[in-house]
This record gives sequence, C-alpha cells and structure tokens, in this order.
Amino acid sequence: MDEETKKLILENTEIVRKTLEVTQRIEKRLFWQRALKTAKWVIIIALTALGFWQIQPYIDPILGLYQNLFGVLGQTQNLQQNFPADLQKLLVQ
Repeated sequence: MDEETKKLILENTEIVRKTLEVTQRIEKRLFWQRALKTAKWVIIIALTALGFWQIQPYIDPILGLYQNLFGVLGQTQNLQQNFPADLQKLLVQ
C-alpha cells in the first residue's frame, strides 16, 4: 500500500469513529428523552388520580344535592303531565 492510501484509510477510520461517538450520544439522548417523557406522563396521571381521590369527600355532597334537585324536578314534571287529567276529572264531577 502506498502512503496516500494509508492516509485515506486512517482519515476514514477517524471519521467513522467520530460518527459512531455522535450516534451513540444521540441514541443515549433519545433514550433519556423517552424515559423522562414517560415518567412525566406517569406523574401527571398519578397526581390527577390522587387529586380526584382527595377531592371526592367534597364532591359527594354536591352530587347528592344535584341528584335530589333532579328528583324534585322530575316529580314536578309528572305533576304537570297529570294535572290536566286531574283537572278534567274535577270538572266532569
């Protein structure tokens, strides 16, 4: 082998080594990005679930009042629907 070929092979080897180092750093960075992104979403979901669990005692009475309100509204609708029939019965007598 002549001197120029050896020089080109050494240059090529050095470039490949540098490229490999950069590629390995990129792969490490991608791994940590994925890991931290996953951890971030796990924390967000866990804190949201914990928040709902902690606020549940305050929401239950409000939901009970809401359901009672709709129960009363449903009863008044039934009265309104039955009212004309009851009125007709009274008028017929």
